[in-house]
Amino acid sequence: MFDQLKLQKMKSPKIYFIKVLFFFILIISSCSKDFIDKPIEPATQSDATFRRTPQGLLYTLNASYAFLEGQWWHEYPYMKMMVGNWRTDDAQTGGEDENDEVAGHALNDFNIFSTNTVFLDYWRPCFTAVHYANAVIVSGPEALKVAKPADVALINNYVGQAKCLRAYWYFELVKDFGDLPLVLDGSTKLLPRSDRLLVYDQIEKDCLEAASVLPRADQLSPADKGRMNSGSALAILAKVYLFRASAEPAKASEYYQKAYETAKNVIESKQFSLLPTYDAVWKTTGDFSTEGIVEGGNPVPGVTNMETSWFSISQSPRYPFTATMTKGPASAYGWGMNLPTQDFVNAFEPGDPRKNWTIYVQGDESNAFKLNSKQYQLICFDHSTTGYYFRKYDPDGCPDNPYLNIKYYRYSDLILVGAEAANEVNQTTDALAWLELVRGRARNTPAAPKHAADKLTGVPVQITGGSQSELREKIRNERRVELGLEGHRYYDLVRYDGLNGFNWKSVVEAAQALAGPNFQISKTAKSGLPRNGHIVSVEEKHKLSPIPDSELRASSNTLTQNTGY
Repeated sequence: MFDQLKLQKMKSPKIYFIKVLFFFILIISSCSKDFIDKPIEPATQSDATFRRTPQGLLYTLNASYAFLEGQWWHEYPYMKMMVGNWRTDDAQTGGEDENDEVAGHALNDFNIFSTNTVFLDYWRPCFTAVHYANAVIVSGPEALKVAKPADVALINNYVGQAKCLRAYWYFELVKDFGDLPLVLDGSTKLLPRSDRLLVYDQIEKDCLEAASVLPRADQLSPADKGRMNSGSALAILAKVYLFRASAEPAKASEYYQKAYETAKNVIESKQFSLLPTYDAVWKTTGDFSTEGIVEGGNPVPGVTNMETSWFSISQSPRYPFTATMTKGPASAYGWGMNLPTQDFVNAFEPGDPRKNWTIYVQGDESNAFKLNSKQYQLICFDHSTTGYYFRKYDPDGCPDNPYLNIKYYRYSDLILVGAEAANEVNQTTDALAWLELVRGRARNTPAAPKHAADKLTGVPVQITGGSQSELREKIRNERRVELGLEGHRYYDLVRYDGLNGFNWKSVVEAAQALAGPNFQISKTAKSGLPRNGHIVSVEEKHKLSPIPDSELRASSNTLTQNTGY
């Protein structure tokens, strides 16, 4: 079954066309007024009536959450991995060859056009999730008019969650596309793009209003793990302020100060905490843990996250060695995407155990080659263009039920947001203390299997001083290695560009051109796929994604295109 679906996804243009056509029809119908008004229980109840009940609001709210877990037809997790990693110095596309994920290879080659389906498949899930969040926000006041006293707090909670979700989805969109249609009600009318600073204003407003009504993260019941809370709302806001400092340079100091104060508020509230060791994040016991701020997955005990499995499978190693140390057949359960670059590997301090919990190297084993297998096999790197594979979603071998949650925003990210902002506003004591929280946890992480000799005691070392510029570079690199290949790097590179002499064009081009190792693939032969430098040309326009061509045409020129596309 998995092999057949992978073949449909990556090999057959005809079936892929049918998939895209069905997806297009599904999304268009889901955003139409007829769909909104369609009775959920035919002849008995309309959507408007249904959403005046707590149950109706919850069902609608869950429709916005659903995109975090992902679906075969709504591939937000996979698209986020592509847009966040494959335009950076950290990763190459991977897969079987150039025909495996053609749109992704075009992205990685910086051969980027508005017709690339990656951008459409990212835009539509995010805006559909906004649509469902809006439906809850708009329906909440009507529900309160007819609510029982016991339901008032519940309804307000659902509206608060919806505002936090809307803020999250719009933050995802504004980082990629800049100016956006700012839709805040149940309308599906095509709107022109609003200035991105207005979008940031709305995100800030939604986060603050959500934080004022939602419970703390550590007050959620087990059944509500993974839901938005006051801590997640403020954590999102802290990161929004950090990004706005780059988006509005004239007010950078003001937004760095806000980012610092907001992150400090969350950190000192102690409603989140780091797991004791880094490897714990990448085990199923780390799902919906104290470290999770925004996650995709299913919190119901015993329920397998089948949708997140596609995400894990896509990034697992592709080829094993056979018992005779020759290259085995390609696996249906490891597609070999999202390959770490040599430059990313070099970013780790020698002896940092996070490296081998993030990256597979020669001599590593995986059980990704057979569904639910407990048998580990040596990984063959013949078809890895970089000479490496990504490990985080294959820590014990994938797929191995239940599948890992997708970690979109972790507490360590928020700590580093705080450290970066603190350094920019000369709060060095906090910057160093927060940086040490992350590095100290890494230092206490055990070595990955077969890598005991690679772990050095006391590494990564504690950073105790340095100038503002020196500390800035250390924090930036810490973000890179701590959050490596989790979909953050592209946005960091773009916001760094032009600040303090940083040039993202030269950074990405140099990293992509650096060739990786030519590992052995048999007792006598090295890889048949030479590790050549990947030559790319980065342009100013690539700091924003193109508005999808099909959306432009559907809008009858209501939407406009980003410069250069």
